[in-house]
Amino acid sequence: MYRFQASTGLAAISHAAPLLPISRRLALASWHRRQAPSRPHCCQQTQGLQTYSTITAAAVAPTLPPWLRSLRLPPNARIALAMSGGVDSALCAHLLANHPGVQSVTGIYMRNWDAQDETGECTSDADWAAVREACHIVGIPCERVDFVSEYWGRVFEHRVLEDGYARGRTPNPDVWCNREIKFGVMYERVFGGLANGKSKSRFDVLATGHYARTVPDGMGKVQLARAVDTVKDQSYFLAAVEGKVLPQVVFPLGGVRSKAEVKALARSVGLGKFADKKESMGICFIGKRKRFGDFLDGYIEQQPGKFVLEDGTILGPHLGLAKYTIGQSAQLASQPVKYFVARKSARSGNILLVPDRDHALLYTRRTKVQWVNWIHPENEQVATSGDGAVVARVRYQQTAVGCRLVKNQQEGMYEVEFDEPVRAVTPGQVLVVYKDDICLGCGIQVEEDDIDF
Repeated sequence: MYRFQASTGLAAISHAAPLLPISRRLALASWHRRQAPSRPHCCQQTQGLQTYSTITAAAVAPTLPPWLRSLRLPPNARIALAMSGGVDSALCAHLLANHPGVQSVTGIYMRNWDAQDETGECTSDADWAAVREACHIVGIPCERVDFVSEYWGRVFEHRVLEDGYARGRTPNPDVWCNREIKFGVMYERVFGGLANGKSKSRFDVLATGHYARTVPDGMGKVQLARAVDTVKDQSYFLAAVEGKVLPQVVFPLGGVRSKAEVKALARSVGLGKFADKKESMGICFIGKRKRFGDFLDGYIEQQPGKFVLEDGTILGPHLGLAKYTIGQSAQLASQPVKYFVARKSARSGNILLVPDRDHALLYTRRTKVQWVNWIHPENEQVATSGDGAVVARVRYQQTAVGCRLVKNQQEGMYEVEFDEPVRAVTPGQVLVVYKDDICLGCGIQVEEDDIDF
């Protein structure tokens, strides 16, 4: 049976798949650190949050899209805009550069993963070239910063490997990248520190192209909220971010109605090349891998095991526990029936398969979450009030379902009961809690009591 430490969020279990030998891991870590040479900081440093008044709609030029007119900005804002080379951040650059309340915009490209030792599709140089081109079209400066070492240590090795795939779980790297990198070390680079008691920051605001919103709650806090476009809403991926950073963060696309509107507007302002680019759906900074399981082979030792049916029938060995995700097809070409992954046992290494995408074993009305992050501490009371207005999403773009959360003080976790059965609750993924449009926070879904099969 699993037991989790509330203070660390790490499972106190011994039957996790081993990482690669320490010599191999140290060599990889050393290689990644070497790929992050010391470069001039993208900005000077400052410390603390600033308070500022919101520019009203009347102060914004009428030529701006209606959804941009109420963007929360300080007067004469100096903005650091995180850019990826895609249409979203390119359009943000144009919109902010032409906003009458903005003094300056600087595009910042983060190099977080070095693909030179891989054969995947993610090419940092190509993305950086796209950022430079977009900034040239818009007429703003751009800079590149290296967070390769930080991404490796804080996100990939710790969250993705040790806490994730090595334990047979399916983590969400994008959630941790946002917390640790974009709104962690990037935020600190833009705003952190004082020199001789004086602020040296060149920036007042950090902007990104996420589809989300920040809204004052009337009680002195800035909350994370869902985007107007519920299809593209990315608040799920931002739910682990600390609320203290939100006063100095803006999401220019939070009020846009659709991706089609973004592309149409981009074409109208000379950014058609970016509007026509194929949208990236890969893992944050690692990119899309045709065979992600094979990519993992270079970093962890896959835990062996067998495919098992509900009646105990063994279909044969699988390729490694980390290569399969609950709810997805097992992709057994040798079988006449399409099987889906219903359970994974970190103890035995076996995977339980069911022959129907909507099989009862794929659904549950209860789960537990650990490592709970509330955007603000006060949000916990809202989430656990039991007033029936709280909903949860167990995966990105999966329908949110009404729920009740109860804190288990003894285990240091929260027990979640859904109003209706939810498909494919997956250990390692985050469960995000909302009330109306406000994102209250998130927790990591954990395993049920481990039953051998």
